[in-house]
Amino acid sequence: MSAKVQPGVWCLSWKSESPKHEVMIVLGVVYPQFWATNTPKAENSFYSHLNVLKATFCVLRAVGQHGKTILALLLTHNLDLQCSHFKMTMIHNSEVVMRDQESSLNPITKL
Repeated sequence: MSAKVQPGVWCLSWKSESPKHEVMIVLGVVYPQFWATNTPKAENSFYSHLNVLKATFCVLRAVGQHGKTILALLLTHNLDLQCSHFKMTMIHNSEVVMRDQESSLNPITKL
């Protein structure tokens, strides 16, 4: 299954380009559990996780039988500019979300 190629849209072929295991692991940085359960370890591994995301999503892609190039899904420059704010926000928000986990709401919806 392939998505129709459009500029600025990431194309994924489930047969040949499904996300690798390490990519799925590093996507954990968007969940409060990653930051709240082991903050020092999370802080130390954040930039290596970010590098995996850059190598995966911040590259031009050649797709289709004619090798049409599509834009990168994410921009490296923007990730570099925003990563410190993202890290600081996730550390502080995750503590609150995980502390208030006693309610029946999903913790992710409280961010």
